[in-house]
Amino acid sequence: MGQSSSSKESTIGKVYKCPNCQKSFPPETLTKEVNQHMVSCSNVSQNKSSFLSNLFGKSSINDSKIKDYIKKHKIDWTDGCDNIELSRENCLEESVEKIEFVDLWRELKISFNGEIASDAGGLYREWFTILIEELEKKEMKLFERSECDEINYIFNKNLNDKSDWSFKYFNFIGRLIAKSLIDNITINLSFNCLIYKLILGEKITFEDLKNIDTNLYSSLLSMKNMTPEELDTMEVYYSIQYQNDAGQVVTEELIHDGNNKKVTDINDYIEKRINYLVTKSQILIFHIQEGLFNFIPKDILTSLSSSEFELLVCGQPFIDVNDWNKNSVYQGVYNKGHKVVKWFWEEVYKLSQDDLRKLLQFSTGTSRVPINGFKKLESNRGEIAKFCLNSVAYYNKKNNYIRAHTCFNRLDVPIFPNKEELHEAIFFVLKNNTGFGID
Repeated sequence: MGQSSSSKESTIGKVYKCPNCQKSFPPETLTKEVNQHMVSCSNVSQNKSSFLSNLFGKSSINDSKIKDYIKKHKIDWTDGCDNIELSRENCLEESVEKIEFVDLWRELKISFNGEIASDAGGLYREWFTILIEELEKKEMKLFERSECDEINYIFNKNLNDKSDWSFKYFNFIGRLIAKSLIDNITINLSFNCLIYKLILGEKITFEDLKNIDTNLYSSLLSMKNMTPEELDTMEVYYSIQYQNDAGQVVTEELIHDGNNKKVTDINDYIEKRINYLVTKSQILIFHIQEGLFNFIPKDILTSLSSSEFELLVCGQPFIDVNDWNKNSVYQGVYNKGHKVVKWFWEEVYKLSQDDLRKLLQFSTGTSRVPINGFKKLESNRGEIAKFCLNSVAYYNKKNNYIRAHTCFNRLDVPIFPNKEELHEAIFFVLKNNTGFGID
């Protein structure tokens, strides 16, 4: 096999900002450099404050109201389950159709046509990943990348209140969020903050534009600092232009005859831009809310802020290997001092954030970390189940695969005779992190 990225030093894989000083770190920045900055910037010792807590603010939220509501309504798995059989080729369409006949409060099991595997939790979690990847695909025309450094998605500009075909998908997204909350499964739903705020009915502010369109925000900020005379020299009107799916330029007016009315009050113009965003999103948000609030009422969810709601749905976006290592357990002949265990963590510490997400996906069925870190990893049925390395027999060089039991967050790792073979086995997992070796 070729050289894997696990032999390189870890990079953060995407743009992050320090919450204390707002310094940006491009994707190629080494993780250790970000870590060092955070410790220095926060003026705290690394052994007193976790890296995640520094990077993303509070790592826990007061979600007791939501948990109590879910606990009251969730049907115990001993009372049976619902089953959905799907084809991988048409997973999204079939899921949208069949979810209507599923009681979200019951345990759900997934099976794929032609596959013998029994769903012990791994296929169910993989199902979430497949669906989100399909929903965010450009070909679906539901979402588009926002114009900022961080990868996130906003509604496609060409969707409007006449896009009836799309409404079923947004209702389905609401149901998908509800089901993930009911089963406490974090999902990589990379929505822009605009969508999370609108779902909970929070006000959109000027600062939110920075996370939607960085260039627009910078331009408007410059205009806010202009004198009336300087603003008068600008050719800005109460209208916006964008390209539709066919590549044609579309003009929409923010006020009546806005294409001919020059902006003289920048604050009024900003307010009109924000109102345009909110109004254009309203019908799509309504259908997400309908799917979500039918199971978890709005007054239950609005006990959280939109940022807390996003954290509850998506979990921690950054994987802290120190936290992962610290909150792991071992079975069989393995223990923290075993040579294979030491080799394993040496390899994991070298991985990029992208590869760490792949390994976590393979091991647990989700690429996101619970809001309270690895100590709160759960089994498919809600019990605490820390990440586990279990020893299995080593046979020969050709047939020693690492196998995942995502229902229990456990990896079966052969007792490799050398680090090189373990490296190759991990590399194979990173290239085949869904479907293969998972139950």
